[in-house]
Amino acid sequence: MTGLDRVILLVNDMTIKGTTRVQKYGFLTSQLYSKELSGLNFYNDWVPYRFGPNSQQLAQDLSMCIKQDLIDEQVEQTFNNRLIHNYTLKIRGRVILRNLMKTHDEMIKILYEKFTELNKKSMSSILKDIYESYPKYTVNSEIKDEVLNNANKFNFESNLESKKLNQEIEDKLELIRSGNVKGKKYTSSEYLQHIDQILED
Repeated sequence: MTGLDRVILLVNDMTIKGTTRVQKYGFLTSQLYSKELSGLNFYNDWVPYRFGPNSQQLAQDLSMCIKQDLIDEQVEQTFNNRLIHNYTLKIRGRVILRNLMKTHDEMIKILYEKFTELNKKSMSSILKDIYESYPKYTVNSEIKDEVLNNANKFNFESNLESKKLNQEIEDKLELIRSGNVKGKKYTSSEYLQHIDQILED
């Protein structure tokens, strides 16, 4: 299995939000499915890094896949001005995935199910699980204390999102108080319909 194949196996048929997720999915794959991956030349150069286990080879392979137009990289700016890189397979990458399925169909299905499950979890929750299960890879982590101490009390990503939402509410209220807002006027029944629609969304 080539480096390009390995990354395509990881990105699979989904969007992975963030380079850290790519790294952690690769790490978990190497740890949980080592028997299934035996002989496939999967990543084994994991070292403790800023956010836990990290593979330099995986980082290089991901970069190569982007350069070779196999993976699409979209940069998204978060509310606290951080940049998140999101990854999905391009058409050429999907062709390679389909070819890989001819010989590794079962493995690809297993990973897809695992990553779909992980994509529903917060990054802090995934990190907490990794930090507790593989402590030797946390020695250089810059966020170890925050992850281990706060993950039981609250999800710090949700907390940051909540702060953003609170600020947005405050900004809107201030705008309303200023009298500079013009909006649609609803009848009572239209307003109830509008609220029902919001709740459905």
